[in-house]
Amino acid sequence: MENSVIKNKWKIGSHIKTPGAFGDIYNVHDLKNEINEDLVIKIAYLSPKKKNLAANSLYYENTLINGHLYNFPYRPKVYDTGDDKSLNIRYLIMEKLDYTLKDFFKTLNKKEKLQNALILAVRILKGLEWLHNHGLLLIDLKPDNFMIKDMKLYFIDFGLVKLSSQVIKGSIDGTPNYHSLSVSEGNKYTYKDDVYGMCYMLIYLLNKNKLPWSDAESDLELLSLKQNKLLIENVCKKRDCLIFLNIINNREIKYNFIRNELKRELKNIDSY
Repeated sequence: MENSVIKNKWKIGSHIKTPGAFGDIYNVHDLKNEINEDLVIKIAYLSPKKKNLAANSLYYENTLINGHLYNFPYRPKVYDTGDDKSLNIRYLIMEKLDYTLKDFFKTLNKKEKLQNALILAVRILKGLEWLHNHGLLLIDLKPDNFMIKDMKLYFIDFGLVKLSSQVIKGSIDGTPNYHSLSVSEGNKYTYKDDVYGMCYMLIYLLNKNKLPWSDAESDLELLSLKQNKLLIENVCKKRDCLIFLNIINNREIKYNFIRNELKRELKNIDSY
């Protein structure tokens, strides 16, 4: 795939990573020098058949980006999408970002981690509020699906985004590690479950990339550990991040109230 050219414009460079079962990511270069920034190309293979899930997911993501998410302020700039039948690929070309959240947190000390978790929570919440106001659920909240460039937050994977009207009770994708207790119990996914998922994700990052149920070997074990609320409470006490547990325990999601609470907590940390 390296050195292949698409549309006489995009030359595929070095391989960056293979994100699970959903294709590959490469550096890509603009041969016409019309774009003055680093770029990457996300590729899903149109054949063999076992790759079709990735291709379908990327088609759906491309459709969202050119439709419902066209004005979403927290997505990277996308320069081209489409299929190249000669290479048997479906692709998305976008600006290259700097860090995943995991990599970013590796660079921080304990105080900086908590500060940045609160700052990120405010920004992620704004993105979620935008999506929810447009009738969309993000669903797959996990550290790999957010990146940072020049200290700006980006949502980067929309393959599981759904209209809230399309969600069926007990049928949900995503990463169970960050699902709310309600979703793990089989209830219908709602807007508040996106917010709870954000909180679990940030607790995970603050707790050295681990939640009390991260090593669960079955859905039943994961559910049992989530239902033991003392486990996550002890983690939050240890990491000084009870504010995220308070959000999870609140049955109502009021975006402005949560934002103000996060900012108040951040101000208290800055005054230490």
